[in-house]
Amino acid sequence: IQGVQGPAGPTGQGSYVLSVMAANAATTTDAQTIYFGGLAGLAPGTTAAIAPIYIPKAGTIKAAYVFAHSATAGTNEAWVLHIRKNNSSDTQIASLGAATALRTWSNTGLSIAVAQGDYIEIKSVNPTWSPGLPTGVTVGGYVLIQ
Repeated sequence: IQGVQGPAGPTGQGSYVLSVMAANAATTTDAQTIYFGGLAGLAPGTTAAIAPIYIPKAGTIKAAYVFAHSATAGTNEAWVLHIRKNNSSDTQIASLGAATALRTWSNTGLSIAVAQGDYIEIKSVNPTWSPGLPTGVTVGGYVLIQ
């Protein structure tokens, strides 16, 4: 069976999900690139490869969902998130322009080959928010690998 519940389907035994998480970032900074990954107690930071999510089994990243909640929403400039593999290559998840407290970046059309031992992080390219930036941002999500 190769359908939805078969070995190669999104809920089959060949698929797995890795969690993405970070501690609350009390403030955000305009035009800054930040990274987060697999450490719930560590806020996103400007140094890559601090919170890697290691790949336990080879496969292909097929989908990513990242959610952010802000105490103050900020304005609707395009905020771009990427999957960063092995601190060397980036694949865009989505660009989102929304002035809402809850933002969701999602992409179900990904095809990123990963090997056991590779690692990923989420790379956030912050826009210059005008007139106001979001505050108290907490992020989480997941990546589907088949």
